[in-house]
Amino acid sequence: MTPCADAPPTLEAILARRQGGPATPVIDVNEPTLKMVVFGLERDLFALPGEQVREILPGTPAFFLPGCPSGVEGVLTVRGDVEPVVCLRTVLRYPPPPAGLGSRLLLAQAAGLRAGLRVDRVTDVMDLPASALHPPPATTNESLRPWVRGVFLADAKPVTVLDAEGVFQCLQPTET
Repeated sequence: MTPCADAPPTLEAILARRQGGPATPVIDVNEPTLKMVVFGLERDLFALPGEQVREILPGTPAFFLPGCPSGVEGVLTVRGDVEPVVCLRTVLRYPPPPAGLGSRLLLAQAAGLRAGLRVDRVTDVMDLPASALHPPPATTNESLRPWVRGVFLADAKPVTVLDAEGVFQCLQPTET
């Protein structure tokens, strides 16, 4: 039986005509990805590797403890565990937040240490192709360089990837 001359073309025929020949197979590229937790401080975007963030918590106030290093707001109890709370605004030398600004806590773990890192907002948890992560630019502030793993673009905005281990090391008391 021959097809009717008035029958509509098949999908394969339409695709072949658009591509100028037979349809080409889709190539599956298995590029490694990195899980990133993207957060903001003021207008700037930062990220922590997903393996360093255990949990994202609402911005609960910390209980003040005297004698804490600069940048440590105090402590917080999370399901029975006492965790220090670090204000990344202070550590990264941002001005104090305006009154009433909400926040989030990233419960981070690195080098055997755990702490809640206070940030203004969490914007995304994403899988980043490994090739999209670039080394820190030469213009990176020298004091931040040990904490910066790299940079990438998210929605055409630069995102600085921090290392929680470096942030935690800056809070260690220095010997005099």
